[in-house]
Amino acid sequence: MVFLEDDPETIAATTDLLQRLGFLVIASSTMAGLRSRLVGPDSQVPDLMISDLHLLEEDGLECVQQLRCQPGWQRVPSLLVTADLGEDVKLRAAQCGVQVLYKPLSSQRLSRALDALLGPSSLT
Repeated sequence: MVFLEDDPETIAATTDLLQRLGFLVIASSTMAGLRSRLVGPDSQVPDLMISDLHLLEEDGLECVQQLRCQPGWQRVPSLLVTADLGEDVKLRAAQCGVQVLYKPLSSQRLSRALDALLGPSSLT
């Protein structure tokens, strides 16, 4: 799974949780950083993309759309994490086929969202 988030503490905590749930996590604070970690002969299409909406210099939803332009990534389930309760965010995400999960994020809410996106067999 790929995870875009610009807050180091959130990256550490969420990555730890996702790894405890059995996921291999490729996390980055920028799209460029993520792209550099996704190149090479061993790169694979992830099971899931998670992105914060408001990254330092990027829009997380636009990053998800860019990733979906890569071969094989068009149907990768995606989760947008945000504290922005604006209707425009919800609408943009829906138009892109991305589920929104609002902050603050609890392990239970994240687990339920992953279960809904990937099915119960995806979680250990």
